[in-house]
Amino acid sequence: MVSKNLAAHPDWLGWLGENIKRGCNVAELVLTLLNSGFSEASVQHAIKAQRGGGESAPELADPQAPLRQPDFAALASPHLVSADNRYLVTSLCSPKLQLYLVQDFLTVAECNVLIDLASRAFRPSTVTIDSTPGDYRTSETADLLPGKNVTVDSIDQKIVDCMGIGLPYAETTQIQRYRVGQEFKAHTDFFAPGSDEYQTYAAEQGNRTWTFMVYLNDVERGGGTRFHNINRTITPRRGMAVVWNNRYADGAVNHDTLHAGLSVEAGEKFVITKWFRERV
Repeated sequence: MVSKNLAAHPDWLGWLGENIKRGCNVAELVLTLLNSGFSEASVQHAIKAQRGGGESAPELADPQAPLRQPDFAALASPHLVSADNRYLVTSLCSPKLQLYLVQDFLTVAECNVLIDLASRAFRPSTVTIDSTPGDYRTSETADLLPGKNVTVDSIDQKIVDCMGIGLPYAETTQIQRYRVGQEFKAHTDFFAPGSDEYQTYAAEQGNRTWTFMVYLNDVERGGGTRFHNINRTITPRRGMAVVWNNRYADGAVNHDTLHAGLSVEAGEKFVITKWFRERV
């Protein structure tokens, strides 16, 4: 993929300037821009220009240095489950997986803004394995890019604050729409270690750790999220988040996170999903 020149994107330049003025961590801003496809040289130039020709962006890690492994035991205790977390959290944890519900994570207004923002940007959802049957995932997807809308940015921050995981570790938030008859059959969110899929999608940032999904509407009928290996189906409820750890505390991927977006039987279903990675 060809890297983009940040100078040709005034919206992103404005986002960078505002966040520098707010005193945000510049290293995290740099990583967000790099993860969004901008070249390191153009990011460094923009940082220097924003600072009046002074200090440039922080140096990036040596790409030849050994990859630092995350602390999976610490990741298994996110801020979500801490005593000072301000949300109403219900644990559905079992010996098989960590799974939580967060009631009223988003407001009705926030849900409606996200649905409206994505209404003109939906495209057919895709999967990462070419041999997957065409009826495996039949929803539509849109990306909620940072720096384009204050509500999207505030919700991104809300999610990372709830989890206690830095924004650079997070993928761009996606929104999915399911119409009647559409579904996402049983799957896991991580990339199979050692596979071609892993090499393509996870070699640099590592595998997925947590999944944070929020229902944006009440579904008239159907559309539940089914966790097959614990025999549990979660009914969509507007504003409620479903959060699970795709890993064990030792870092191994958890196949018991196998889940499906069941077919919508009446109405529509809207959800947002944000995935977190091992590395930035």
